[in-house]
Amino acid sequence: RVRALAVAEAGNLLQMPPRVKSGDWSTIAHDMTTKAAAVAKAAEANNPDAVLLAGGELYDTCAACHGKYLPP
Repeated sequence: RVRALAVAEAGNLLQMPPRVKSGDWSTIAHDMTTKAAAVAKAAEANNPDAVLLAGGELYDTCAACHGKYLPP
């Protein structure tokens, strides 16, 4: 739960200057925050299946961003 909240906060920080970029950066960072919060909520509920599902969605968001914005 705590680590998911840290990832959510990282998503918030990515939406603030000087880190914010043009294009869909803000949308992806917002999705990161939302999906990490869902992981934290599932962890708080002690629901392992929901944690895995929400974690997979968070992973997909992170992978999409890294694929687009991090050089190979």
